Amino acid sequence: MLGALLFLGGTAIAPTLTVQNSLVGALAPAHATTEAFTWLSTMATGASAVGAALGGALVDGSSGVTGSLVLAVAGAAVAVLVTLVPGRRPSSVARERMAV
Repeated sequence: MLGALLFLGGTAIAPTLTVQNSLVGALAPAHATTEAFTWLSTMATGASAVGAALGGALVDGSSGVTGSLVLAVAGAAVAVLVTLVPGRRPSSVARERMAV
């Protein structure tokens, strides 16, 4: 079961990285593109490290895998709710840059 869940979670990695890089490339000013991608890589690596440490501690704790699954479902629900917040639209400059 764990293998299936890891596979399912892994299928979201490539699209996520693609969207992140596309947004940074479209939104960052030309003179700061390198710095923007550096910050993106730094934050992604740091978040992965913190998530792995917290996930390992959670699985080893008293709640075990069940608690981890509950937390994952809660996180996914929060992510869906955030995407439904109205008024989150790119500016006209960002739309023009993404269209190219």
